Amino acid sequence: MSSPRSKESLGRLRIVHLRLLVALVDLRSIHRASAYLGMTQPAVSKLLREIEAAFEVELFQRNPRGVLANACGAALVRRARVILGTLDGAREELRAVQRGAAVLLKVGVTAAAAAVLVPRSVCLLRLRDPHVCVNIEEGKSEWLLEALRGGQFNCLVGRLTAPEHELRDLVVEPLYPETMVVVCGMQHPFARRRTLTWQEVGAEQWIAPPASAPLLLGIFENLFQHHQMLPKTMVQSVSILANVTLLGETNALALMPEGIARHYARMKAMAILRLPAIAPTPWVSVIGRKGGDLSAQMTTFLECLRAVSRPLAAAEATAADRRSAHRIGG
Repeated sequence: MSSPRSKESLGRLRIVHLRLLVALVDLRSIHRASAYLGMTQPAVSKLLREIEAAFEVELFQRNPRGVLANACGAALVRRARVILGTLDGAREELRAVQRGAAVLLKVGVTAAAAAVLVPRSVCLLRLRDPHVCVNIEEGKSEWLLEALRGGQFNCLVGRLTAPEHELRDLVVEPLYPETMVVVCGMQHPFARRRTLTWQEVGAEQWIAPPASAPLLLGIFENLFQHHQMLPKTMVQSVSILANVTLLGETNALALMPEGIARHYARMKAMAILRLPAIAPTPWVSVIGRKGGDLSAQMTTFLECLRAVSRPLAAAEATAADRRSAHRIGG
């Protein structure tokens, strides 16, 4: 049980104390944290003593290289990030209200969901509730997960690469599976071919995933290893927009999630090559914080994500059947 003195000290904590905690963990130095916050080092040291006195526990280990959060410090910083993220979200929501929106939803997305699933879901949400403003921010899954835990997003939508044991503090709802396909520009001779072999496509120039996308790079490398070929890499990129442009202006080939490829193929921006199936990627999912309260608007957005996902899942199943038939028929 906390002492009366401790409770009194907790009541004196301010936002600057929370920002200091986060800065110390991120920068691991009182000197760098003081510069970041625009304070003197003695002032930062005083704030840190106030925090540790309020919680009656040491939070950081001091060493010649700087400071390192111990288990208690790491736990407290996780809470501090959520509080600061909530406050930042409240500020942005108020700004949205001033611009005429009733509610602001903040959604983090990976590339797998940014092109089709999330935009369609937002359109459906706006039909159901035209007063909602949705803030969409794309990034890598590692950063998005940290931001979600810090309260910067209401939810994430996309494909996760983190192992299951690292997601125990989150709620993960799978939406649909997705397979990778090989695509080319409409001007490529392969776009009009009804039959192709891996030997033919393997001899072409490729847009390859970079090392910063280990999941996609692994699929790419395994594909060529399986067919005992070495890829001719023209450029490394996982940017959907950049890859669509490159495909349209070169004769390169690329791997792309099938749902995104179908979207651009309908717009005549690329062609999906008729080849046997490639290993499926992890499911596209929606991820939230455990114990987080869902607003009515967030609940509606989840319903929209599920509604848009159903035909995508059905299309994936139909495509899988076609690919199986293609394999059987040679």
